[in-house]
Amino acid sequence: MSEKLGPILWQLPPQLAFDRQRLEDFFGILPRTTAQASRLAENRDRRLRHPAFLSIRDDRPIRHAVEVRHETFRDPAFVALLRKHDVAFCIADTAGRWPYFEDVTSNFVYVRLHGAKELYVSGYSGAALDRWAARIAAWRDGTAPAAPTLVAEPERRRHRDVFVYFDNDVKVRAPYDAMNLAARLGHGHRVPFPTKAHRAAESERGVEVPRTSWDRGRAVRGKPRHGNVAGRRKLTKEHAERVMTSRARSTRSRGRPTRRTGGRSRRSSTARATHSR
Repeated sequence: MSEKLGPILWQLPPQLAFDRQRLEDFFGILPRTTAQASRLAENRDRRLRHPAFLSIRDDRPIRHAVEVRHETFRDPAFVALLRKHDVAFCIADTAGRWPYFEDVTSNFVYVRLHGAKELYVSGYSGAALDRWAARIAAWRDGTAPAAPTLVAEPERRRHRDVFVYFDNDVKVRAPYDAMNLAARLGHGHRVPFPTKAHRAAESERGVEVPRTSWDRGRAVRGKPRHGNVAGRRKLTKEHAERVMTSRARSTRSRGRPTRRTGGRSRRSSTARATHSR
């Protein structure tokens, strides 16, 4: 990615609690330059089946950020550990679902906005974007935001880069919120959200809802993953019926006898085509 390479975000799962030694060991092996990352990748194992591109044009610094989702990380020892290893704490707005604090731990600030009131769904009002713009400007300019939520003593103030990402994409609000926030910071201009077109699209295709399972490899409420008809969104009645019909055909096709061609067993072309839908 060359000069386009930004910070690398390490997102920890909600069930992972704060373990000082585990993080100490992990932060200690993180590559800090692209050359270090290339050398580390040379030790990859056989699970990487495709060729790896390890050539680098310039040796560039790599910055790291970590996003946590367990209440035990609300600990001054965690903040101190991040500062020791120069890893940024990801300030994540998750509509109150996961820990939120604003301790700055590196020479840059990393922000993820997942939704103001409903995770991954709700957009940000003009007033909310104004508040975030004020926070971002303070971090950028080396001052402190008004009434910050802190776990540890604040670090020495200095100018910092600030990276902000919107993840409230279920209602396609993310790009509009991003453009309107950037406009408040002097980049681009404000754009209205196309409410009428969005409602028409939802009326035609159904209303999308956020995923309910954070680990897709596990069963959802005791049912296998493939048994969850709705998946990540609320399907229209017609779409759900098509999905069920397709799955019924796939199930029947699995019971068909196989034939051998060239010493290899394979199903009929009809079964394979049906299964691949």
